[in-house]
Amino acid sequence: EKFGVAAFNEKCRESVLKYTSEWEATVERMGRWVDFKNDYKTMDPDYMESIWWVFSELWKKDLIYRGHKVMWVSPSLVTPLSNFEVSLGYKDVKDNSVIWKFPLKDDANTYLLAWTTTPWSTLSTMGLAVGAEHTYLKVRIGDENYIFVKDRKDFVLKGIEDYEVIEEFKGEKLVGLEYLPLNDNYRDLPELEANDNVYKVYATDYVETQEGTGLVTINGSYGEIDMEAAKANSLPFVLDVDMNGHFNEKSGKYNGMYFKDAEKELLKDFEGTRIFRVEKYKHNYPHCWRTDVPLMMYATESWFVNVEKIKETMLESNQEIHWTPGHIKDGRFGKWLENARDWCISRNRFWGAPLPLWVNDEDKDDIICIESIKDLETQSGEKVEDLHKHFVDNYKIVKDGKTYSRVPEVLDCWFESGAMPYAQHHYPF
Repeated sequence: EKFGVAAFNEKCRESVLKYTSEWEATVERMGRWVDFKNDYKTMDPDYMESIWWVFSELWKKDLIYRGHKVMWVSPSLVTPLSNFEVSLGYKDVKDNSVIWKFPLKDDANTYLLAWTTTPWSTLSTMGLAVGAEHTYLKVRIGDENYIFVKDRKDFVLKGIEDYEVIEEFKGEKLVGLEYLPLNDNYRDLPELEANDNVYKVYATDYVETQEGTGLVTINGSYGEIDMEAAKANSLPFVLDVDMNGHFNEKSGKYNGMYFKDAEKELLKDFEGTRIFRVEKYKHNYPHCWRTDVPLMMYATESWFVNVEKIKETMLESNQEIHWTPGHIKDGRFGKWLENARDWCISRNRFWGAPLPLWVNDEDKDDIICIESIKDLETQSGEKVEDLHKHFVDNYKIVKDGKTYSRVPEVLDCWFESGAMPYAQHHYPF
């Protein structure tokens, strides 16, 4: 942004063509048959216009929607990373793991023990998860009672000899109990307003007993499984950390602090009151392959193709295809289709095909989808020669007295590649 989006994108355009002659010579020497004279590039206006047409067809079929998806983001680059990029940066590290003490609302002397390896995210935790069929213990240590899963007794009580098991029961008994959060200030946030579901215990099917305490924090803002649990139980998402990795004003005293630095302060602040134990936990954790900083799981507002809506049709179509070898039909490809999920197609980047969506400046649900260069020229009153971000972001659409501006995202490069059967021929133009 400091360099300038336009300057950056022109550098990208230059970079694409940097090794053209070397590539052609190498491909020819390999004996690969390629028509260099009539080639196409995904950055060509004709190709990009076909991409917009493909997108607009999905839009007309009500297969595009805006939602949230928890993705790995690089706080130093302030963007989500693709799965491939994430896989480049895994390394073994030791992070803080914490067993938090959450007192029951009606019995402040009894604590639910919840384990996490991302203690920085606990402030905005909206609920706790248990396994309804797991067996839990209530153990007295001194003047306080602690609740955790029986299978993890040796882990939780490590180094503690003076204790008494006073009750044993199924996790379903904990469901619905209310507890006190680390910081009650979050109750004043609009996300929590009139939401009676926060700070309660819920049964989920993902709580394991191989590690931790058998109680897991639910934070839909910073975890994929957590988001599903939050949605299922109507819990709000509180993004108290921005995508740049710094806490925002929602977090109170931690505002402006980098999440890893804030974690240290958090542990100091709650030492002796709400922390049962802190210890280092060795795990394989992804880092940004460009900047080497730890990544964050983060709920980003993104645009999706509704794959779930057409999954049955795809499965039926697959049965009509003759596959060679035959096991692919119900094997590798069939299983992939069965597990296909809604596709996040937007990226918070600069170079690539922009999403052809213009949103009302006053109403974000009032959206115009552009399907061609002519369509954009007609609606904006501008001459359009290039569809890249640094051009089309300047075009406004004024309709019925309302001003529409383009959404900032670009399309996932795999959406561009997937449009190739149409776009290489500039279909349907």
